Amino acid sequence: MVRRFEPEEPRRFKPMYWLMVLLVIVIWVWAFKLYFDRYEYLHPEITWAIPGIDVELVKISGVLLWKEVPLPAPSGGIVAYPQGTGPVRVSRGSVVARITSGNRTSDVKAYQQGYFVAALDGKEQTWRYSEIWPGFQP
Repeated sequence: MVRRFEPEEPRRFKPMYWLMVLLVIVIWVWAFKLYFDRYEYLHPEITWAIPGIDVELVKISGVLLWKEVPLPAPSGGIVAYPQGTGPVRVSRGSVVARITSGNRTSDVKAYQQGYFVAALDGKEQTWRYSEIWPGFQP
């Protein structure tokens, strides 16, 4: 028995075949997505660490004892305190320090009513009540 060579007929575009291939691919992608959606639903990220800050504003009634505000000098020189080194109660605009530099004199005035103390403790704007009264630490 001898096999004869029969030339193949030219291939033609078969839309039904390619439509079925596309349908199989779409169904596979859809099933794959369903599987991972279900997996993520069943395994939530409940222990995932997310950096952040939790801020809660709580209204409390209290009294601000004092607020330290350094008064900067406009220039360098010899400082004199006309009302003393304090603590002294001053009104807004009163001269709390006088700076003499050569033949020039400049005044440092209080910008608001309050108490003036001619000293720096190095803890301006950083002190805490727990450091002032050690027995009341949280």
